[in-house]
Amino acid sequence: MLLTMEQQCLRLMGKPLRRDVSVAKLKAGLWMTYAIELSGSLQEFVATIESTGTRSGLARKWLSGDVRPTRQSAQAFDRKKPGALWVFDLPLADLLDTRPITAGAIDRLMAPFASSIPFSRWWFPGDDQLLQQRTVPDAVLPGDTNGLYSRGDIYGLIGIVAVIRQSENLGKEGGHVLACANAYRILPSVYRTKWLREHAALLEECLERLRAKRMYSYMMFDVDWEVIRSQTDDPTFTTQRRLRARDPLTGRYCEPEDPILVSQIVRGAEVKRRLKQRAEWKARKLRR
Repeated sequence: MLLTMEQQCLRLMGKPLRRDVSVAKLKAGLWMTYAIELSGSLQEFVATIESTGTRSGLARKWLSGDVRPTRQSAQAFDRKKPGALWVFDLPLADLLDTRPITAGAIDRLMAPFASSIPFSRWWFPGDDQLLQQRTVPDAVLPGDTNGLYSRGDIYGLIGIVAVIRQSENLGKEGGHVLACANAYRILPSVYRTKWLREHAALLEECLERLRAKRMYSYMMFDVDWEVIRSQTDDPTFTTQRRLRARDPLTGRYCEPEDPILVSQIVRGAEVKRRLKQRAEWKARKLRR
């Protein structure tokens, strides 16, 4: 069972593993932002919450972060103004929680998206419409995150995070690194949705904490946040290869700049050579 350093300390002290505060904030924040957008204004959102019979000032406490909405509250809001509960029920935050998670728990969280289509791991909302438009969604085989990346939406990100947790449990270092990298690559496209982009900093914090659980993945690459911000604001950026421009000389699809900065492994002999070279340089400098 893979634990963070903080979780190992709690385990040694005999204390229960706490839910990540950042994850709880993300879950509540995404739902509230979407519900406010659905309401049309903050005032209308507050008025709708108060009309459900909850105690006065509760919505303001949610917005300040002093209290977090429960699913019961989200259901009450949905009865007054339908259409936001699905955001509260998204498994993204639960999958991002760094506490250990079993394979069965992952399957239960992803159960709403289980596919009956051959060779496809999951079937997300909107995929039926894509078939009707004769646009077949990229097949998502077990462990595949490239197909999920090409979706460029919240469901693609959810699927990628599910693969990260699966790889974490199975000890698949290569699969874990690739899944983590694709989780960052998909962000510019995910951020095209305004209510998601408003929580970019919190989402990125959760991804970083989750990746750091496996030191190999944490050390194998860095993230170029400038590239992610640039691609987010670039209307021509797309995760779908077939929609990209082609190179006029080669005819190949133009690949976007990769925000993943891959680490380089230096052989021990090369490290020794560089240390010796540096020592000689210092010695010459002292003789001058």
